Amino acid sequence: MFIKIFNKILNKFFKEDIEKTKILSGKKLLDNQSTKNSKNLNDYEASIFSQWGEDGIINYLINIIEPKEKTFLEFGVDNYDESNTRFLLFNKNWSGHIIDGNQKNIDYIKKSYYYWKYDINAYCKFIDCENVNDFLKSKIKKKISLLSLDIDGNDYWVLQKLDLNHFNPEILICEYNSLLGSKYALTTPYEKNFIRNKKNYLYYGASILAFTKLCKKKGYFLIGSNLNGNNLFFLRNDLKSKFDEKNHEEVFQYSKFRESRDKNGNLTFENYEKSQNIISNYEFYNVDTEKNIIFKDLKI
Repeated sequence: MFIKIFNKILNKFFKEDIEKTKILSGKKLLDNQSTKNSKNLNDYEASIFSQWGEDGIINYLINIIEPKEKTFLEFGVDNYDESNTRFLLFNKNWSGHIIDGNQKNIDYIKKSYYYWKYDINAYCKFIDCENVNDFLKSKIKKKISLLSLDIDGNDYWVLQKLDLNHFNPEILICEYNSLLGSKYALTTPYEKNFIRNKKNYLYYGASILAFTKLCKKKGYFLIGSNLNGNNLFFLRNDLKSKFDEKNHEEVFQYSKFRESRDKNGNLTFENYEKSQNIISNYEFYNVDTEKNIIFKDLKI
C-alpha cells in the first residue's frame, strides 16, 4: 500500500520530468535507427509511448513521406498514457485529435501537464457507424496525415463508413485480431453499442484480410504489421513509389501477447491456440460470403 501511494505521489509531481527523459532517450534511439538501410518496417520498431513498436515505425514513415499536414487523429486512446500518437505529438510537435468513449479518460487527459502545451483536442464520444462522419466533420476542419483506429470492436464497420476522402490521411493504422488468422476476411457482426469485455475479451475486431480488402477499396495499400501482431500499416495509393505493397500473408504475425480473461476480468494468460479455442463458438461475419459463421466451422 505504501509503495502504491508513493508511486502515485511520484507520478503526480515528477511525471513531466520522467517523460522528458523518456522522450530524450526515444529521440536518441530513433536517430540511431535513421542510419539503417532497410525497407522492412519491423527493423524500425521502438516503443516510447506506444504499446509495442509503433513509435519507431511511425517516425520512419513520416521521415520518408514528409506529410504536408502535421495533424493526426487517433480513435480509442484510453487515458493516452500509452498510444500510437503521443510521441509524435511530443517529438514532432504535430497537432492532434484524440477520441475515447470514457469520460474519465478524457478528464484525465485534459488535466495532464501536456494538454495546454500542445495543440491537441480530446473528445469523449462512443463512435459508431451512425455518428462517425458527422461527429468528426464537426470537430476537424482540416486534412489529417495519420489516422490510427483501435476501438476494440466495430473497427471494420466504422472504417467502412468513414469518409477517408474527406480527411485524406497518408498513413492509416488499424488494429487487427490475429486470432482470426489470415485465410478469411472476418469481423465481428456490427452492433451499435458493442463493448469488448461484455461478451469475451478475445471477441473483437477484424482479421488482416478483412482490413486489407477494405483498405484497398478505399485507396490504401498494405505495407506491414508490427511484430506483436496487432497493428497494420497502410499508405495512400499515391505513395506507391515510396513503399512496396505487401501481401497480407507475407506480413501476418501471430500475436505473442496473452490477453485472455476470466468472467471477472482477470488475466488467464492462455496461449494463441487456447485463445482461439475460447472464441470457437462465437459468430463472425465473413466479408466475402456476406454471411455469419461460427468460428470453429472455419479451417483456420
